[in-house]
Amino acid sequence: MFGARRKRRQEATELVLRVTRDFLAARGIERTPTLDSRLSPADLSLDSIAALELMAEVERHSGMTIPERFWEATHQMTLGGLVDLVVKRGKR
Repeated sequence: MFGARRKRRQEATELVLRVTRDFLAARGIERTPTLDSRLSPADLSLDSIAALELMAEVERHSGMTIPERFWEATHQMTLGGLVDLVVKRGKR
């Protein structure tokens, strides 16, 4: 059981980091995302619209729906927080 959870977290981490790297590269942003990176101008050079677009990409690639309360606080969200959402709400 713990092995399955660990595997799910690892897969979610890989997905979020891959989607983020691809998203940043497509926009010519040279940043190295980590799980502590916030979806903010300071951490990932993302304005409000780009942060929402990145969350939508993670949502699309993971097959889950991000609850509205997280959309409202986008710049507070870390990539680790997105991983947590994918683990909890993604496809089983």
